[in-house]
Amino acid sequence: MTPQADGHGREIAPLRVLMFIEKSDASRYFQGALPLLRAAAVHVVPVTLRPPGELHDRLARLGFEPVSLGCDSSAGYPAAVARMARLIRARGAAIVHAHESIPAALAGLACRTAKDVRCVFHRHHIAWLGSEAGLSRNPEQAAFARAATMLADLTIAVSQAAARGAARSDRASTGRIRVVANGIDEPRTVDRSELSRIRAGLGLAAAARIVVMVARLRPEKGHATLFEAMARLPRGTDEPADVVVVGAGPHERELRRLAHRTPASIHFAGWAADVAPWLALADVVTVPSYTEPFGLTAIEALAARRPLVASNTGGLAEIVDDGVSGLLVPPGDASALAWAIAEVLSVPGLAARLAEEGYRRYRSSFTMEAMVNGWLSAYSELVPGAGRGAAGVAG
Repeated sequence: MTPQADGHGREIAPLRVLMFIEKSDASRYFQGALPLLRAAAVHVVPVTLRPPGELHDRLARLGFEPVSLGCDSSAGYPAAVARMARLIRARGAAIVHAHESIPAALAGLACRTAKDVRCVFHRHHIAWLGSEAGLSRNPEQAAFARAATMLADLTIAVSQAAARGAARSDRASTGRIRVVANGIDEPRTVDRSELSRIRAGLGLAAAARIVVMVARLRPEKGHATLFEAMARLPRGTDEPADVVVVGAGPHERELRRLAHRTPASIHFAGWAADVAPWLALADVVTVPSYTEPFGLTAIEALAARRPLVASNTGGLAEIVDDGVSGLLVPPGDASALAWAIAEVLSVPGLAARLAEEGYRRYRSSFTMEAMVNGWLSAYSELVPGAGRGAAGVAG
């Protein structure tokens, strides 16, 4: 990293940040964000709670040196706190930026031990919406979220909905919450031959219109509502509509059984590290979640210029301007979802208009650069002196 200098030519020490991540699997999110932080004169060290995984390898190839705290279970949390405190001192960190509840709670304790370091709790969930969506609340997550909120110097929420959830469920002070929407890089260009191979591999008819859903296979993501909606969709012989489900998760077996009982053509593609070809395949991308703190798939659809139909809930309602950059429907309403999908597939010009307006929405609010600049702004609030060398990144 090139040393920064102030107006008098004196060298300014870079802002040192430990980026604390719970999981160590592959993540496009961190692969894009960390190089931008480095370009903004931030010395960032990725830290994972769990043992090394694919994310470590990917970040190492980008020139980072990820550190694992080697924690396999909750029994290892006290040792992980001690290791994190030692790492803070060894690396001279000014900020620990911890993503999600468990890392943030452990980081908060480590920061108290190490002293003279600020802790950021990056909140990616809305705990209190679970009961409203008919889903069970995770008591462990709730307890760690309360502890993380109490220990953190600042909470970053991924949406206004997530910020309201923090204030409501964990009594976070609104003065200590900053909303920074998630951002992504534009997906790569996909060749027609690649799409042809995907169609052939799934057995999709050449004339089939494709509805794509990219999500973890979990109840709150709304697969069941989508399957019911497709059963209600008007089916013409000229342009049948198939569903392609991209993702993996603990409820795959149940969802496959449900799909088998549904009078609609549903294909399970499995987990994909690269979602670009699946988005390019879509005539419609749908995000029918019952609860959603943000909705990364939604902005991926906008960035890929695909028409989007999403639930009017949580962060999705902040991403989509209904009728302009996508269509919003009540969560869990299969009839409304079927109507919206049918509109996109049948109304002349609607899909193209939604796709272009959606792309404009992405470029204005949800780029990776916009997200990282939001992080840098939060850092400068916490450590103004150390942040003098950090520069914004161009969008």
